Amino acid sequence: MDDKMKSGEADRIERDAKDIIEAGQELEKARERELELTRDEASIDAQIAELQRRKEADHKGEQEARDAEEKEEQRIADDLHDIEEARGGTGGGSHPEPAPKNVTIIINTVDYEEPKGKILYQRIVSLAYPDFAAFPNATYSIIYERGPKNNTQGVLSRDGSVEITNGMRFRVKRTGES
Repeated sequence: MDDKMKSGEADRIERDAKDIIEAGQELEKARERELELTRDEASIDAQIAELQRRKEADHKGEQEARDAEEKEEQRIADDLHDIEEARGGTGGGSHPEPAPKNVTIIINTVDYEEPKGKILYQRIVSLAYPDFAAFPNATYSIIYERGPKNNTQGVLSRDGSVEITNGMRFRVKRTGES
């Protein structure tokens, strides 16, 4: 009987050892999967950081391009003014006033040509919602971006106005009744 007990005990120990080895192997596989996921997360984080860096660089480049364009427009306007002053009426005839410079603004993804200068809240609403007069109690939310250097983005309040620049964007939503 002693031999049978020893044999049974040996079999149980052998099964337990196999179970422990299998559990260790499964644990090692789980650790490898976890390590792989950690590497994937790190790669994704690096890709996100790179995309954010590119976005910031693009935004900075766009702003620099707008600034350069505005500077060039101002230089041209100054040159034209200097030329007009140099003529000083020597042509014998009067010179017509130059037409006001138009800029392109985008309202809810639609391009509009507007005279350079300030634009009123009501004008933006009328462009975004031509039927706005039919809803006299409606209120509107106006958010803008890509504005002039000193006021690149913001919220335009009722009865407000904002200086517009070429490429300036507006989002207008009918928000309810006042």
